Amino acid sequence: MFTSIAVVSLTSANSAHLIDFVEEGNNAIFFTPTVPYRIAQHLGLNYTYITYNYDDSLGVEMNFIDSGLNKPGGYHFDKLWADTAVQANWTYFEMETFDDSMMVYDYARPHGNIDGAINFASFPVGKGYIYFHLNPRVFANVHLATEEGFEYTNKVLAHFENHPHLFRSIQ
Repeated sequence: MFTSIAVVSLTSANSAHLIDFVEEGNNAIFFTPTVPYRIAQHLGLNYTYITYNYDDSLGVEMNFIDSGLNKPGGYHFDKLWADTAVQANWTYFEMETFDDSMMVYDYARPHGNIDGAINFASFPVGKGYIYFHLNPRVFANVHLATEEGFEYTNKVLAHFENHPHLFRSIQ
């Protein structure tokens, strides 16, 4: 499994290598607010996203599509700076990405949502899948230190089998 956290910019050669890696039956997961352009092209995504702009008094609710992982009331997250909620941008996929006809052909699988819109999904590539979670800030230490943030992260990671992991973080 390949994992990347942050905004990701891949060269065409890196994208091709990653796609080959996934086609062989491996998985890749990106925790990033944007889908890398060349990956979006390969998946046939006309990728656009909407940005939430919340003020410092509001947060977001995230949850899972799978009823076995879904939490009544969801998981509440704020963008925190020194333990204070501040304005944040939150992204999600356009619903057209998950049109019924696309899901019938196993094109896109929604796994999680943010205020009802899809922010965690997978796309088949050969024998593997590429996953995107569009809100990497929820995996920051400030959220992992809370019971709710830790539980949410564990449920996201429950989507992946226990295989060797290649990890990349860009700060």
